[in-house]
Amino acid sequence: MILLTISLYVNSYGQQTDSLKCNISIVLDASESGDKISENLLLKFLETFGLDCRNNAEFSEFSNGTLYKVIQINPQKFIKILNDNLSKVDFNEILFNLENPVNDLIDLDLTINKIADVKIDKSIKGKLIIAINSGNWDESKKIHELKDSTVMFFIPDSTQFNSIAKSDNSEGIYEVSSDFGFYANKIIEKYKDSSLNVNISDDRFFIVNNQLFDRLEQKSPYGVLLVKQDKFEIETGVFTDSGLQQMINDFFKTEK
Repeated sequence: MILLTISLYVNSYGQQTDSLKCNISIVLDASESGDKISENLLLKFLETFGLDCRNNAEFSEFSNGTLYKVIQINPQKFIKILNDNLSKVDFNEILFNLENPVNDLIDLDLTINKIADVKIDKSIKGKLIIAINSGNWDESKKIHELKDSTVMFFIPDSTQFNSIAKSDNSEGIYEVSSDFGFYANKIIEKYKDSSLNVNISDDRFFIVNNQLFDRLEQKSPYGVLLVKQDKFEIETGVFTDSGLQQMINDFFKTEK
């Protein structure tokens, strides 16, 4: 039935078999390839996206779902092919599709993590993840965007902490965790009634000035993000409350 539907769709639009833009046959091949998709087919699939294709309802729906499917199954290959062929694909249209998932069944949280775990250019990953995050989906799962006058302490979540505790680098981790929490909470308490928003989180991601912050890419799992209108600063490690206070004063250029 699906082959017949696709055949009727292609014929109704008079699409040429050698055309890439809006080519639903290529999308079908990419969708059916699963984890066996070749780099050549993946590139052709990415080249099917274009602004004019938004007028093709059938193509738009099928290609959008397939884009998410391809990313979830082949994140490393997807990022590599995209990064190596930005001059050949309509990157803005791919971002548009990620901003507008075709249905509520697509696991956007999974897609974000699949992209983030790829070891490749941070700029490309950040743009893709921010595009997905901007879509209409569960607000409780969305990446939090840090605004002006914010100090955010970041700490490892239980999974990362347990991994460190079981590794060869576990020496002193419990003391580090205790000291960091103690001094961070002293600063949080000091500023609880001020205009400065100070908090602590084990979230992996934040969006800061339209850039993606990934806790797992930092030199230390403990640190602090300082944010103001057009600037942000990342400091990693454990600091005393007096050291943190000086850091805040220097960054915001005022005593709070």
